[in-house]
Amino acid sequence: MKMLLTNSWLHNSFLLLVAILIITPGLAKPFIGIGDDQSITWVFQAQTLFKQGFGLSEVVFLNDQNNGWKVLFNPHSFSLTSLITAVSFSLLGVTETAARIIPLVFSLLTLIGIYHFGRIVIDKVTGLLAGALVLVTPGFLYFCKQPGVETLVLCLSVWLGVCYVNWLKTQSNKQFLCLGVLTLVSGFVSWAGYCYVLALLVHAFLFYRQRIGMLLILPLTLITAFFTYLSTYLFLTGHTLFDGYWQVLLQGTSANNGNGDTFTWFTAIANQFSYIEATYSQILLLTAGVWALLTFRQWWKRDYITRSEQDMLTLLLLPLSFSVLFPELVWMRQATSIFWLPFIVISAATVLRLFIQALQFTKLHALILTASLVVGIGYHNLPAYQTFQQSSQFKDGLVLGKIINSETQPGKKVLIHDQPTDSGIQAITNFYAQREIAFATYSLSVWKHQYEPIQKEYTYLILDPKNAPDASLSAYFQQKLPLKRAGMFMLLKLQ
Repeated sequence: MKMLLTNSWLHNSFLLLVAILIITPGLAKPFIGIGDDQSITWVFQAQTLFKQGFGLSEVVFLNDQNNGWKVLFNPHSFSLTSLITAVSFSLLGVTETAARIIPLVFSLLTLIGIYHFGRIVIDKVTGLLAGALVLVTPGFLYFCKQPGVETLVLCLSVWLGVCYVNWLKTQSNKQFLCLGVLTLVSGFVSWAGYCYVLALLVHAFLFYRQRIGMLLILPLTLITAFFTYLSTYLFLTGHTLFDGYWQVLLQGTSANNGNGDTFTWFTAIANQFSYIEATYSQILLLTAGVWALLTFRQWWKRDYITRSEQDMLTLLLLPLSFSVLFPELVWMRQATSIFWLPFIVISAATVLRLFIQALQFTKLHALILTASLVVGIGYHNLPAYQTFQQSSQFKDGLVLGKIINSETQPGKKVLIHDQPTDSGIQAITNFYAQREIAFATYSLSVWKHQYEPIQKEYTYLILDPKNAPDASLSAYFQQKLPLKRAGMFMLLKLQ
Protein backbone atom coordinates (compact mmCIF):
# COMPACT_ATOMS: atom_id res chain seq x y z
CA MET A 1 0.00 0.00 0.00
CA LYS A 2 2.83 2.40 0.87
CA MET A 3 4.47 1.80 -2.50
CA LEU A 4 1.20 2.57 -4.32
CA LEU A 5 0.95 5.92 -2.56
CA THR A 6 4.59 7.04 -2.67
CA ASN A 7 6.24 5.68 -5.82
CA SER A 8 6.46 8.53 -8.38
CA TRP A 9 7.58 6.24 -11.21
CA LEU A 10 4.53 4.05 -10.63
CA HIS A 11 2.26 7.09 -10.53
CA ASN A 12 3.65 8.43 -13.82
CA SER A 13 3.33 5.06 -15.53
CA PHE A 14 -0.24 4.60 -14.32
CA LEU A 15 -1.35 8.05 -15.49
CA LEU A 16 0.29 7.66 -18.91
CA LEU A 17 -1.17 4.19 -19.46
CA VAL A 18 -4.71 5.24 -18.56
CA ALA A 19 -4.38 8.43 -20.63
CA ILE A 20 -3.27 6.54 -23.74
CA LEU A 21 -6.14 4.06 -23.38
CA ILE A 22 -8.70 6.86 -23.00
CA ILE A 23 -7.45 9.38 -25.55
CA THR A 24 -6.08 7.46 -28.55
CA PRO A 25 -9.42 6.10 -29.89
CA GLY A 26 -10.36 9.60 -31.16
CA LEU A 27 -7.16 10.36 -33.09
CA ALA A 28 -8.60 9.63 -36.53
CA LYS A 29 -11.64 11.88 -36.20
CA PRO A 30 -12.03 14.26 -39.20
CA PHE A 31 -11.76 17.99 -38.60
CA ILE A 32 -15.46 18.71 -38.37
CA GLY A 33 -16.12 19.38 -34.68
CA ILE A 34 -15.94 22.11 -32.06
CA GLY A 35 -12.88 24.31 -32.60
CA ASP A 36 -11.74 22.52 -35.76
CA ASP A 37 -12.62 25.55 -37.87
CA GLN A 38 -9.75 27.39 -36.17
CA SER A 39 -7.32 24.55 -35.49
CA ILE A 40 -7.40 23.67 -39.21
CA THR A 41 -5.33 26.83 -39.84
CA TRP A 42 -2.28 25.30 -38.14
CA VAL A 43 -2.86 22.00 -39.92
CA PHE A 44 -3.03 23.74 -43.28
CA GLN A 45 0.17 25.64 -42.52
CA ALA A 46 1.87 22.32 -41.73
CA GLN A 47 0.46 20.74 -44.88
CA THR A 48 1.82 23.63 -46.98
CA LEU A 49 5.24 23.36 -45.34
CA PHE A 50 5.33 19.61 -45.98
CA LYS A 51 4.32 19.98 -49.64
CA GLN A 52 7.04 22.57 -50.20
CA GLY A 53 9.66 20.34 -48.63
CA PHE A 54 9.90 22.74 -45.70
CA GLY A 55 10.76 25.56 -48.10
CA LEU A 56 9.53 28.98 -47.01
CA SER A 57 9.33 30.75 -50.37
CA GLU A 58 5.58 31.43 -50.23
CA VAL A 59 5.30 32.87 -46.75
CA VAL A 60 2.44 35.40 -46.51
CA PHE A 61 0.37 37.00 -43.79
CA LEU A 62 -2.41 35.04 -42.16
CA ASN A 63 -4.86 37.87 -42.81
CA ASP A 64 -3.84 38.38 -46.45
CA GLN A 65 -7.15 37.43 -48.05
CA ASN A 66 -5.78 37.77 -51.59
CA ASN A 67 -3.59 34.75 -50.98
CA GLY A 68 -6.39 32.56 -49.71
CA TRP A 69 -5.13 29.97 -47.25
CA LYS A 70 -1.52 29.77 -48.46
CA VAL A 71 -0.11 30.77 -45.10
CA LEU A 72 2.96 29.72 -43.17
CA PHE A 73 3.12 32.37 -40.45
CA ASN A 74 0.42 33.18 -37.93
CA PRO A 75 1.15 36.38 -35.98
CA HIS A 76 -0.86 35.06 -33.03
CA SER A 77 1.02 31.79 -32.67
CA PHE A 78 4.28 32.02 -34.62
CA SER A 79 5.22 28.85 -36.50
CA LEU A 80 6.76 26.28 -34.16
CA THR A 81 3.51 24.30 -33.85
CA SER A 82 3.12 24.08 -37.63
CA LEU A 83 6.76 23.06 -38.10
CA ILE A 84 6.41 20.21 -35.61
CA THR A 85 3.16 19.06 -37.27
CA ALA A 86 4.84 19.18 -40.68
CA VAL A 87 7.54 16.84 -39.36
CA SER A 88 4.77 14.48 -38.26
CA PHE A 89 3.28 14.64 -41.76
CA SER A 90 6.65 13.76 -43.26
CA LEU A 91 6.85 10.66 -41.06
CA LEU A 92 3.22 9.49 -40.97
CA GLY A 93 1.60 11.10 -44.01
CA VAL A 94 -0.93 13.93 -44.19
CA THR A 95 -3.71 12.44 -42.08
CA GLU A 96 -5.85 13.42 -39.12
CA THR A 97 -3.95 10.97 -36.93
CA ALA A 98 -0.58 12.50 -37.87
CA ALA A 99 -1.90 15.97 -37.03
CA ARG A 100 -3.53 14.93 -33.75
CA ILE A 101 -0.64 12.88 -32.40
CA ILE A 102 1.46 16.03 -31.83
CA PRO A 103 -0.98 17.72 -29.41
CA LEU A 104 -1.49 14.31 -27.78
CA VAL A 105 2.23 14.09 -26.95
CA PHE A 106 2.21 17.58 -25.43
CA SER A 107 -0.95 16.74 -23.49
CA LEU A 108 0.68 13.66 -21.98
CA LEU A 109 3.60 15.84 -20.91
CA THR A 110 1.08 18.26 -19.42
CA LEU A 111 -0.47 15.42 -17.44
CA ILE A 112 2.89 14.45 -15.96
CA GLY A 113 3.69 18.11 -15.27
CA ILE A 114 0.45 18.54 -13.32
CA TYR A 115 1.30 15.47 -11.24
CA HIS A 116 4.76 16.82 -10.45
CA PHE A 117 3.47 20.29 -9.58
CA GLY A 118 1.04 18.75 -7.11
CA ARG A 119 3.78 16.50 -5.74
CA ILE A 120 6.21 19.39 -5.22
CA VAL A 121 3.75 21.90 -3.79
CA ILE A 122 1.59 19.54 -1.68
CA ASP A 123 2.34 15.79 -1.81
CA LYS A 124 2.44 12.80 -4.16
CA VAL A 125 -1.09 11.61 -3.41
CA THR A 126 -2.56 15.02 -4.24
CA GLY A 127 -0.53 15.08 -7.43
CA LEU A 128 -1.81 11.63 -8.39
CA LEU A 129 -5.41 12.64 -7.64
CA ALA A 130 -4.99 15.81 -9.72
CA GLY A 131 -3.67 13.71 -12.62
CA ALA A 132 -6.66 11.38 -12.30
CA LEU A 133 -9.04 14.35 -12.36
CA VAL A 134 -7.39 15.53 -15.59
CA LEU A 135 -8.38 12.22 -17.19
CA VAL A 136 -12.07 12.71 -16.36
CA THR A 137 -12.22 16.34 -17.55
CA PRO A 138 -14.37 16.31 -20.73
CA GLY A 139 -12.94 19.42 -22.38
CA PHE A 140 -9.35 18.33 -21.88
CA LEU A 141 -10.02 14.86 -23.31
CA TYR A 142 -11.34 16.53 -26.46
CA PHE A 143 -8.97 19.47 -26.90
CA CYS A 144 -5.88 17.46 -25.89
CA LYS A 145 -5.77 15.96 -29.39
CA GLN A 146 -6.90 19.02 -31.35
CA PRO A 147 -4.17 20.54 -33.54
CA GLY A 148 -3.32 24.09 -32.58
CA VAL A 149 -1.17 26.08 -30.27
CA GLU A 150 -3.17 25.60 -27.05
CA THR A 151 -1.84 22.17 -26.06
CA LEU A 152 1.77 23.27 -26.51
CA VAL A 153 1.10 26.49 -24.56
CA LEU A 154 -0.54 24.50 -21.75
CA CYS A 155 2.39 22.07 -21.59
CA LEU A 156 4.94 24.87 -21.43
CA SER A 157 2.95 26.76 -18.78
CA VAL A 158 2.74 23.72 -16.50
CA TRP A 159 6.45 23.00 -16.74
CA LEU A 160 7.26 26.69 -16.32
CA GLY A 161 5.30 26.45 -13.07
CA VAL A 162 7.13 23.26 -12.03
CA CYS A 163 10.58 24.76 -12.68
CA TYR A 164 9.59 28.04 -11.03
CA VAL A 165 8.42 26.52 -7.73
CA ASN A 166 11.36 24.09 -7.76
CA TRP A 167 13.75 27.02 -8.19
CA LEU A 168 12.05 28.95 -5.39
CA LYS A 169 12.53 25.97 -3.09
CA THR A 170 16.04 24.91 -4.05
CA GLN A 171 17.67 28.01 -5.61
CA SER A 172 19.17 25.52 -8.04
CA ASN A 173 20.95 26.93 -11.09
CA LYS A 174 19.82 23.86 -13.01
CA GLN A 175 16.16 24.66 -12.30
CA PHE A 176 16.66 28.28 -13.34
CA LEU A 177 18.34 27.14 -16.55
CA CYS A 178 15.31 24.93 -17.29
CA LEU A 179 13.09 27.93 -16.57
CA GLY A 180 15.09 30.02 -19.04
CA VAL A 181 14.98 27.36 -21.77
CA LEU A 182 11.21 26.96 -21.41
CA THR A 183 10.83 30.74 -21.53
CA LEU A 184 12.85 30.88 -24.75
CA VAL A 185 10.72 28.14 -26.36
CA SER A 186 7.56 29.92 -25.21
CA GLY A 187 8.73 33.01 -27.07
CA PHE A 188 8.59 31.07 -30.33
CA VAL A 189 5.18 29.50 -29.71
CA SER A 190 2.56 32.06 -28.74
CA TRP A 191 1.90 35.42 -27.14
CA ALA A 192 0.73 33.41 -24.13
CA GLY A 193 4.37 32.68 -23.34
CA TYR A 194 4.97 36.39 -22.88
CA CYS A 195 1.91 36.69 -20.64
CA TYR A 196 3.07 33.79 -18.49
CA VAL A 197 6.48 35.29 -17.77
CA LEU A 198 4.67 38.47 -16.73
CA ALA A 199 2.52 36.34 -14.41
CA LEU A 200 5.63 34.84 -12.79
CA LEU A 201 7.02 38.32 -12.19
CA VAL A 202 3.73 39.41 -10.60
CA HIS A 203 3.76 36.30 -8.40
CA ALA A 204 7.35 36.97 -7.32
CA PHE A 205 6.45 40.60 -6.56
CA LEU A 206 3.59 39.46 -4.31
CA PHE A 207 5.42 36.72 -2.41
CA TYR A 208 9.15 36.55 -3.26
CA ARG A 209 10.35 40.09 -3.93
CA GLN A 210 13.94 39.23 -3.11
CA ARG A 211 14.00 36.93 -6.17
CA ILE A 212 12.71 39.43 -8.76
CA GLY A 213 16.20 40.60 -9.72
CA MET A 214 17.20 37.22 -11.11
CA LEU A 215 13.80 36.68 -12.74
CA LEU A 216 14.34 39.80 -14.87
CA ILE A 217 16.55 37.59 -17.04
CA LEU A 218 13.36 35.95 -18.34
CA PRO A 219 11.94 39.05 -20.08
CA LEU A 220 15.35 39.57 -21.69
CA THR A 221 15.15 35.98 -22.95
CA LEU A 222 11.73 36.69 -24.45
CA ILE A 223 13.01 39.85 -26.15
CA THR A 224 15.78 37.77 -27.70
CA ALA A 225 13.27 35.21 -28.95
CA PHE A 226 10.95 37.91 -30.31
CA PHE A 227 13.60 39.75 -32.31
CA THR A 228 15.05 36.47 -33.57
CA TYR A 229 11.59 35.61 -34.85
CA LEU A 230 11.12 39.04 -36.44
CA SER A 231 14.54 38.84 -38.11
CA THR A 232 13.69 35.42 -39.54
CA TYR A 233 10.31 36.73 -40.66
CA LEU A 234 11.90 39.72 -42.40
CA PHE A 235 14.52 37.53 -44.08
CA LEU A 236 11.95 35.06 -45.40
CA THR A 237 9.15 37.42 -46.38
CA GLY A 238 10.58 40.89 -46.87
CA HIS A 239 7.87 42.15 -44.51
CA THR A 240 8.59 44.18 -41.42
CA LEU A 241 6.72 44.57 -38.16
CA PHE A 242 4.81 47.54 -39.59
CA ASP A 243 3.53 45.77 -42.72
CA GLY A 244 0.44 44.53 -40.90
CA TYR A 245 1.92 42.32 -38.21
CA TRP A 246 1.34 44.87 -35.46
CA GLN A 247 -2.27 45.42 -36.53
CA VAL A 248 -2.97 41.70 -36.41
CA LEU A 249 -1.49 41.49 -32.90
CA LEU A 250 -3.81 44.27 -31.72
CA GLN A 251 -6.83 42.25 -32.86
CA GLY A 252 -6.24 39.94 -29.93
CA THR A 253 -5.88 42.69 -27.35
CA SER A 254 -8.54 45.23 -28.29
CA ALA A 255 -12.17 45.34 -27.23
CA ASN A 256 -12.82 47.58 -30.23
CA ASN A 257 -11.17 46.08 -33.27
CA GLY A 258 -13.92 46.31 -35.83
CA ASN A 259 -14.65 42.61 -36.01
CA GLY A 260 -18.31 43.10 -35.18
CA ASP A 261 -20.66 44.52 -32.62
CA THR A 262 -20.90 41.34 -30.58
CA PHE A 263 -17.51 41.61 -28.88
CA THR A 264 -17.39 43.58 -25.63
CA TRP A 265 -15.57 43.02 -22.36
CA PHE A 266 -18.84 41.73 -20.95
CA THR A 267 -19.29 39.17 -23.73
CA ALA A 268 -15.63 38.16 -23.41
CA ILE A 269 -16.08 37.43 -19.69
CA ALA A 270 -19.41 35.70 -20.30
CA ASN A 271 -17.90 33.55 -23.04
CA GLN A 272 -14.97 32.62 -20.82
CA PHE A 273 -17.30 31.44 -18.06
CA SER A 274 -19.48 29.49 -20.49
CA TYR A 275 -16.40 27.85 -22.05
CA ILE A 276 -15.03 26.91 -18.62
CA GLU A 277 -18.40 25.47 -17.59
CA ALA A 278 -18.52 23.33 -20.74
CA THR A 279 -14.89 22.23 -20.45
CA TYR A 280 -14.96 21.17 -16.79
CA SER A 281 -17.51 19.42 -14.61
CA GLN A 282 -19.58 21.24 -11.98
CA ILE A 283 -17.95 19.14 -9.27
CA LEU A 284 -14.44 20.24 -10.24
CA LEU A 285 -15.47 23.88 -10.52
CA LEU A 286 -17.25 23.75 -7.17
CA THR A 287 -14.32 22.21 -5.31
CA ALA A 288 -11.79 24.49 -7.00
CA GLY A 289 -14.02 27.43 -6.08
CA VAL A 290 -14.08 26.30 -2.46
CA TRP A 291 -10.27 26.28 -2.38
CA ALA A 292 -10.08 29.74 -3.94
CA LEU A 293 -12.66 31.22 -1.56
CA LEU A 294 -11.01 29.77 1.54
CA THR A 295 -7.53 30.84 0.43
CA PHE A 296 -8.49 34.42 -0.45
CA ARG A 297 -10.56 34.70 2.72
CA GLN A 298 -7.54 33.61 4.76
CA TRP A 299 -5.29 36.02 2.88
CA TRP A 300 -7.77 38.87 3.41
CA LYS A 301 -8.19 38.25 7.12
CA ARG A 302 -4.61 37.52 8.13
CA ASP A 303 -2.61 38.92 5.21
CA TYR A 304 -0.83 35.56 5.16
CA ILE A 305 -1.21 32.26 3.35
CA THR A 306 0.91 29.11 3.46
CA ARG A 307 3.83 28.45 1.11
CA SER A 308 1.88 25.80 -0.79
CA GLU A 309 -1.06 28.16 -1.24
CA GLN A 310 1.28 30.87 -2.50
CA ASP A 311 2.77 28.48 -5.05
CA MET A 312 -0.69 27.30 -6.09
CA LEU A 313 -1.59 30.87 -7.02
CA THR A 314 1.04 30.64 -9.76
CA LEU A 315 -1.35 28.37 -11.64
CA LEU A 316 -4.14 30.93 -11.25
CA LEU A 317 -2.05 33.87 -12.46
CA LEU A 318 -0.89 32.10 -15.63
CA PRO A 319 -4.27 31.80 -17.44
CA LEU A 320 -5.57 34.98 -15.81
CA SER A 321 -2.79 37.03 -17.39
CA PHE A 322 -3.61 35.70 -20.86
CA SER A 323 -7.35 36.33 -20.41
CA VAL A 324 -6.73 39.94 -19.34
CA LEU A 325 -4.20 40.79 -22.06
CA PHE A 326 -5.83 38.90 -24.95
CA PRO A 327 -9.59 38.95 -24.26
CA GLU A 328 -10.65 38.57 -27.86
CA LEU A 329 -8.58 35.44 -28.44
CA VAL A 330 -10.22 33.98 -25.33
CA TRP A 331 -13.60 35.12 -26.65
CA MET A 332 -13.04 33.42 -30.02
CA ARG A 333 -11.44 30.11 -29.03
CA GLN A 334 -13.02 27.70 -26.60
CA ALA A 335 -9.79 25.68 -26.59
CA THR A 336 -8.13 28.44 -24.50
CA SER A 337 -10.29 27.31 -21.56
CA ILE A 338 -7.86 24.41 -21.01
CA PHE A 339 -5.32 26.97 -19.77
CA TRP A 340 -7.21 26.88 -16.45
CA LEU A 341 -6.81 23.09 -16.17
CA PRO A 342 -3.76 22.91 -13.82
CA PHE A 343 -5.24 25.32 -11.27
CA ILE A 344 -8.70 23.71 -11.32
CA VAL A 345 -7.63 20.07 -10.98
CA ILE A 346 -4.90 20.64 -8.37
CA SER A 347 -7.06 22.91 -6.19
CA ALA A 348 -9.98 20.47 -6.56
CA ALA A 349 -7.68 17.55 -5.65
CA THR A 350 -6.51 19.46 -2.56
CA VAL A 351 -10.08 19.98 -1.34
CA LEU A 352 -11.12 16.38 -2.04
CA ARG A 353 -8.01 15.08 -0.26
CA LEU A 354 -8.74 17.20 2.82
CA PHE A 355 -12.35 15.99 2.78
CA ILE A 356 -11.28 12.34 2.68
CA GLN A 357 -8.67 12.87 5.39
CA ALA A 358 -11.33 14.45 7.62
CA LEU A 359 -13.30 11.19 7.48
CA GLN A 360 -10.35 9.42 9.16
CA PHE A 361 -10.65 6.27 7.10
CA THR A 362 -7.95 3.63 6.89
CA LYS A 363 -5.57 4.01 3.94
CA LEU A 364 -7.29 1.20 2.04
CA HIS A 365 -10.78 2.64 2.57
CA ALA A 366 -9.55 6.13 1.70
CA LEU A 367 -8.02 4.77 -1.53
CA ILE A 368 -11.28 3.01 -2.43
CA LEU A 369 -13.30 6.15 -1.72
CA THR A 370 -10.93 8.32 -3.77
CA ALA A 371 -11.07 5.93 -6.73
CA SER A 372 -14.87 5.81 -6.46
CA LEU A 373 -15.07 9.61 -6.50
CA VAL A 374 -12.89 9.84 -9.61
CA VAL A 375 -14.89 7.15 -11.42
CA GLY A 376 -18.15 8.84 -10.36
CA ILE A 377 -16.96 12.21 -11.67
CA GLY A 378 -15.89 10.53 -14.91
CA TYR A 379 -19.29 8.86 -15.33
CA HIS A 380 -21.01 12.19 -14.65
CA ASN A 381 -18.84 13.88 -17.29
CA LEU A 382 -19.28 11.19 -19.95
CA PRO A 383 -22.24 12.88 -21.74
CA ALA A 384 -20.30 16.15 -21.94
CA TYR A 385 -17.32 14.38 -23.50
CA GLN A 386 -19.58 12.59 -25.98
CA THR A 387 -21.05 15.95 -26.98
CA PHE A 388 -17.55 17.23 -27.74
CA GLN A 389 -16.44 14.09 -29.54
CA GLN A 390 -19.59 13.72 -31.66
CA SER A 391 -19.75 17.39 -32.70
CA SER A 392 -19.88 17.76 -36.50
CA GLN A 393 -21.01 21.27 -37.36
CA PHE A 394 -18.36 21.59 -40.07
CA LYS A 395 -19.16 18.34 -41.84
CA ASP A 396 -20.12 20.18 -45.04
CA GLY A 397 -16.50 21.30 -45.42
CA LEU A 398 -15.29 17.70 -45.19
CA VAL A 399 -17.86 16.49 -47.75
CA LEU A 400 -17.17 19.30 -50.21
CA GLY A 401 -13.40 18.98 -49.86
CA LYS A 402 -13.43 15.24 -50.52
CA ILE A 403 -15.75 15.68 -53.53
CA ILE A 404 -13.36 18.24 -55.03
CA ASN A 405 -10.38 15.97 -54.35
CA SER A 406 -11.99 12.97 -56.01
CA GLU A 407 -13.74 14.74 -58.90
CA THR A 408 -11.04 17.17 -60.04
CA GLN A 409 -7.50 16.82 -61.30
CA PRO A 410 -4.46 17.91 -59.23
CA GLY A 411 -2.99 21.25 -60.20
CA LYS A 412 -6.30 22.61 -61.56
CA LYS A 413 -8.05 25.65 -60.10
CA VAL A 414 -11.56 25.32 -58.68
CA LEU A 415 -14.18 28.04 -58.26
CA ILE A 416 -16.87 27.44 -55.63
CA HIS A 417 -19.93 29.52 -56.34
CA ASP A 418 -22.44 30.48 -53.64
CA GLN A 419 -19.68 30.21 -51.06
CA PRO A 420 -20.37 28.81 -47.58
CA THR A 421 -20.89 31.75 -45.23
CA ASP A 422 -18.90 30.03 -42.48
CA SER A 423 -15.17 30.68 -42.87
CA GLY A 424 -14.49 27.48 -40.91
CA ILE A 425 -16.20 25.39 -43.59
CA GLN A 426 -14.10 27.17 -46.22
CA ALA A 427 -10.86 26.37 -44.36
CA ILE A 428 -11.79 22.72 -43.86
CA THR A 429 -12.80 22.47 -47.53
CA ASN A 430 -9.36 23.74 -48.55
CA PHE A 431 -7.59 21.17 -46.39
CA TYR A 432 -9.48 18.14 -47.65
CA ALA A 433 -9.64 19.29 -51.29
CA GLN A 434 -5.86 19.79 -51.66
CA ARG A 435 -6.55 22.00 -54.64
CA GLU A 436 -6.24 25.72 -55.35
CA ILE A 437 -9.71 27.03 -54.53
CA ALA A 438 -11.50 30.37 -54.76
CA PHE A 439 -14.88 31.22 -53.25
CA ALA A 440 -17.19 33.73 -54.96
CA THR A 441 -20.81 34.71 -55.44
CA TYR A 442 -22.11 36.26 -58.69
CA SER A 443 -25.40 37.62 -59.94
CA LEU A 444 -26.71 36.31 -63.28
CA SER A 445 -25.75 39.48 -65.16
CA VAL A 446 -22.23 39.60 -63.72
CA TRP A 447 -21.73 35.90 -64.42
CA LYS A 448 -22.67 36.29 -68.11
CA HIS A 449 -20.39 39.32 -68.41
CA GLN A 450 -17.37 37.66 -66.77
CA TYR A 451 -17.85 34.10 -68.00
CA GLU A 452 -14.94 34.11 -70.47
CA PRO A 453 -12.24 35.30 -68.02
CA ILE A 454 -13.64 32.91 -65.39
CA GLN A 455 -13.48 30.04 -67.87
CA LYS A 456 -9.85 30.84 -68.68
CA GLU A 457 -8.75 30.99 -65.06
CA TYR A 458 -10.70 28.10 -63.53
CA THR A 459 -11.03 24.51 -64.71
CA TYR A 460 -13.92 23.50 -62.46
CA LEU A 461 -17.00 25.16 -61.02
CA ILE A 462 -18.69 23.84 -57.87
CA LEU A 463 -22.25 24.92 -57.15
CA ASP A 464 -23.85 24.60 -53.73
CA PRO A 465 -27.60 24.93 -54.42
CA LYS A 466 -28.62 25.29 -50.78
CA ASN A 467 -26.48 28.44 -50.39
CA ALA A 468 -27.53 30.06 -53.66
CA PRO A 469 -28.68 33.65 -52.99
CA ASP A 470 -29.72 34.19 -56.64
CA ALA A 471 -32.35 31.65 -57.68
CA SER A 472 -32.22 32.80 -61.32
CA LEU A 473 -28.48 32.10 -61.58
CA SER A 474 -28.91 28.69 -59.96
CA ALA A 475 -31.64 27.86 -62.47
CA TYR A 476 -29.43 29.15 -65.31
CA PHE A 477 -26.61 26.85 -64.27
CA GLN A 478 -28.86 23.84 -64.18
CA GLN A 479 -30.54 24.60 -67.53
CA LYS A 480 -27.64 25.88 -69.65
CA LEU A 481 -24.55 24.14 -68.33
CA PRO A 482 -23.72 20.41 -68.18
CA LEU A 483 -23.60 20.00 -64.41
CA LYS A 484 -22.67 16.72 -62.77
CA ARG A 485 -24.21 16.01 -59.38
CA ALA A 486 -21.68 15.11 -56.71
CA GLY A 487 -23.43 14.44 -53.44
CA MET A 488 -25.26 17.59 -52.36
CA PHE A 489 -23.20 19.70 -54.80
CA MET A 490 -23.07 20.20 -58.57
CA LEU A 491 -19.81 20.14 -60.54
CA LEU A 492 -19.07 21.69 -63.96
CA LYS A 493 -15.91 21.37 -66.01
CA LEU A 494 -15.28 24.82 -67.50
CA GLN A 495 -12.29 23.85 -69.66
